[in-house]
Amino acid sequence: GYKLQVEAMEKFAERLGAKPVVKSSNINLFTSLFKGKNGEEGLFIMNFWPSRTKTDITVEGKDIDSFDMNGMDVKFIRIK
Repeated sequence: GYKLQVEAMEKFAERLGAKPVVKSSNINLFTSLFKGKNGEEGLFIMNFWPSRTKTDITVEGKDIDSFDMNGMDVKFIRIK
């Protein structure tokens, strides 16, 4: 199922040398972390599913917040 695909992609990325930075408690959401040249960081959280959902986000081991996501929703949060 879907969870096996997510785990396979995580293992594949790990073999390529990627290290996990962003952790979402909901595997159905996509995240993308951006780091600027001046040290600023921002995170996109994307829900491409039609239903509402929730997630807890951790960046580099630090709890960021809990988020309620509408269906087909994108949120941007400034980390630093």
